[in-house]
Parts: sequence; C-alpha cells; structure tokens
Amino acid sequence: MKVKEIMSVHPIYCSPLTKLKEVAQMMVDENCAGIPVVENIIDCKLIGMITDHDIICRALARGLNPLEMTAGECMSQSCVSVHLEASIDDCYKIFKEHGLQLLSVIDDKGACRGVISYTDLREVFLDVK
Repeated sequence: MKVKEIMSVHPIYCSPLTKLKEVAQMMVDENCAGIPVVENIIDCKLIGMITDHDIICRALARGLNPLEMTAGECMSQSCVSVHLEASIDDCYKIFKEHGLQLLSVIDDKGACRGVISYTDLREVFLDVK
C-alpha cells in the first residue's frame, strides 16, 4: 500500500506571510495540530511546517506576541516529508525515525499534495491485523 492511498488530500496550507492568528484559526477549523507552509499557492512547493507546538515554543515561551508574528517566523524549516508514492512501511520508518505526528506528502516537484498523520498510519496497520 502507498502513502497516496491513505493520505488526506486537498490539504490546507499557508504561506510564510500568513499571520499566526490565522494559522491558529485554521488549526481550530480543521481540527489539526500542524499546517504545511508552501512558497506560494500556485506551485505549492513545501518549505516548512508550522505546528501548535512551534507557536508555543517559538513565540509564547520566548515572550513574543504571536498576534504580531507570521508563520515564517515560527515554522520548522527543516521539514520532513514523504513522497506520495512511498510505501506505508517507509512512511512508518520516517515517523519513527523523526518522532513526528504529521508529515506533508509531496510529489516529484516538491509540491504539497496531502498530509498523513501517525494516527492515519496506525489505523491502517490495525485494520491489516
């Protein structure tokens, strides 16, 4: 089974210029803890990921005002991703190796095409057994 078969398609994403207040509202609206950050909405090239943890650690914990900040100021720039053609076994290894809960799914051009959570993957493994 491939990642593209179980990933969430049509992901929400933001740009580095998106205000953190808007990012946080997107997380609430979509009931998620992370949003892929793309260079622009035309080619959707993945450049990072912003999570609720990033906002807490890179803004609030440092005494900065998140209402005055953008996604680009808080995002993780060394974004780990998985290719949409990767096997779910390879995806699982990436999750475990990096201790992540969410991965952006990219195509051959590095464009964000979906997201996959560790929970999504775990549910597939539980269904198989």
